[in-house]
Amino acid sequence: MNNILPKLVWTFDSNVNLEKWGFHSHETMLKLYINYYNLSITSALKLGYECILYTTDSFAKNFNDINVEIIIVDSEYCDLFDSFKFKVLKERNDDYILIDGDVILHNVLPNLKSDVSFERYETHSWNKFYNDYVNNLTSLNISNHIKEWTGQKRIRIMNCGLLHIQDIEFKNLYLNRWEYLSEFINNNILENRTDYTSTSAQYLLTELCDYYNKSIVDYFSSSDPNTYCHDMGDYKFTNPRVPTDYIIDNSPKKLM
Repeated sequence: MNNILPKLVWTFDSNVNLEKWGFHSHETMLKLYINYYNLSITSALKLGYECILYTTDSFAKNFNDINVEIIIVDSEYCDLFDSFKFKVLKERNDDYILIDGDVILHNVLPNLKSDVSFERYETHSWNKFYNDYVNNLTSLNISNHIKEWTGQKRIRIMNCGLLHIQDIEFKNLYLNRWEYLSEFINNNILENRTDYTSTSAQYLLTELCDYYNKSIVDYFSSSDPNTYCHDMGDYKFTNPRVPTDYIIDNSPKKLM
């Protein structure tokens, strides 16, 4: 079965400041993330997927008892929460889907054919996650450096909870623009740089796909409702489906 399925790749930098989200302590948040990733990966393994996790050594040790390929990444400090995703985009040219740890698969994902396949459109997140950050970057003249940047308000923004880029040339362009934008944010934004994560990854991707008229399709509207669930955004912090006071033990003795 693995021969016909793309690989699934998770990423997580445990050195980011989880406490900044304001829901729980760093320790509690780390337990929540470990348990979500554990559930996400084990659910995919049961479906026959080959699973790969790019993460730091301290986070990886929690997954030694499950059949996931672990690739240790030396964390290079970056305020943007999803920076490890771009390490994967830079290093790999095989067939894989980037998947977030809060995406839980119940069935195999559909085989979508497009330049870019993504999780779903966000339609109610502009004011909370994008407006201030897009406007600030626009006022700093980011469009002088990233020609595709319009700074316009977008009612529909591509969520990267699942991301499958089949156009390699476009993938490299996206990586190039993200790397520049990351450096620009680091050099020009004095505080709360982590808050620019969604703008630098998802708004930027939406801008690029629109500018270059890429063929795009989303998994959410292309899948049966029972295919997967995605506890995106604040939902997993306020309504977690995993424990937050202890770490799930998947060792063989515990599962017998």
